[in-house]
Amino acid sequence: MATLVPTSDSLTFLYQGLPKEAADALHEHSREIRLRTSRLMADVVEIGRRLALVQQLLHPKRFREWYELELGMKQRSVQRYVSIARKFGDDPRVERFDFTAAVTMASGNTPPAAVKRALAMAGRGKRVTATTAAKIVSEYQQDKPTNTVDESRMLYHLRTTIRNIATQWPADRRDRLCRHLTAIAAELAAAGTIADLRYSESQQQDT
Repeated sequence: MATLVPTSDSLTFLYQGLPKEAADALHEHSREIRLRTSRLMADVVEIGRRLALVQQLLHPKRFREWYELELGMKQRSVQRYVSIARKFGDDPRVERFDFTAAVTMASGNTPPAAVKRALAMAGRGKRVTATTAAKIVSEYQQDKPTNTVDESRMLYHLRTTIRNIATQWPADRRDRLCRHLTAIAAELAAAGTIADLRYSESQQQDT
């Protein structure tokens, strides 16, 4: 009976016990599906790259209207495509990732060591499936606090908020907005805790 057997990084299908004709057919189907999945991931990265470019051209509200009306896409899908493109856009090894595995590895919650291991695995010619990605991440998150935030999502909302403010800020005073943001970033970097963060009234007023 065919089954799944674990290896160091992944699960491998055991063909022992299958008729040779059936095993050969399964291998052929596997090769063809993997080939098309590789092409799919290249398309995923390109879609994410183009979405990121469009995002820079439109106000956040208009951007959402655009991808909903033009593409029929939801916000979560857009975030996934953009995150994958930003994380792996220049790395051909992502073509050995399943889509769900790429989403998992592009998440801000995924430890960098887990991403490095998955990419190394892909670099050795192995397929990184959703099951494999989940297994790798779980091994690195065993000792990780459960109250972590999704960094990529938080950064997405931060960028969206800043773009929203920038579009409403007078164009001839954009340099002052940049100074305010720089001051906020400097205070945040210097603060020991969030409670230490104080952005004074004098910094908030134009001078």
